[in-house]
Amino acid sequence: MAESKTDTAESRTAVGEPAAAGRRARAEARRAADGITVTRWNLGLSLSIALTVLTGAFTLVWAETTTLGETQVQLVDRVSRVEVQVVELREDVKDLRGEMADLRGEMADLREELRESVADLRGEIRELGDLIRARETADVGAQ
Repeated sequence: MAESKTDTAESRTAVGEPAAAGRRARAEARRAADGITVTRWNLGLSLSIALTVLTGAFTLVWAETTTLGETQVQLVDRVSRVEVQVVELREDVKDLRGEMADLRGEMADLREELRESVADLRGEIRELGDLIRARETADVGAQ
């Protein structure tokens, strides 16, 4: 890369080589006002560092964005699976409610049958009691 005469003079001054007295005095007077010496080399180095930092930051942000995207995909997948399981659970609960209603009906029928059986057994026990009393009374009168 070709350097201009000003860059060459600035480079020599930055390295410590003597330059023309007139140019040096004017350049230093301009730069001495704020106390900062800016050369193309310094500016290029500063820009290179800035671009390196920006590239690193962009790389980190890009990596985090990619990781966030992957995490989002995993979460959507898991939510989809949970939704499917919830639907299956709802169906199971619906089936269980139906089965419970059927069991309640069967239990009511069994209770009714049991009441009828108990009533029939009580009637038979009364009849047997009456027969036993009648025999005892007949046996006592026959003796």
